[in-house]
Amino acid sequence: MKAYFLQFAGIVLFVLAFIGWLGNIYKIFEMADGPVTAMLIIRIVGVFFAPMGSLLGYM
Repeated sequence: MKAYFLQFAGIVLFVLAFIGWLGNIYKIFEMADGPVTAMLIIRIVGVFFAPMGSLLGYM
């Protein structure tokens, strides 16, 4: 029973992280028309470093 819960929790965390990563990419396209800021550069780095990008997608 414990193994099924851990598998389910892992899948849920992966899906939430992927949604956050996609949100980060969406926000990069929203910010593309404005000036180059530190947040834009950090978001672009977050595309290649997925854990950071998934967190930034929710911010």
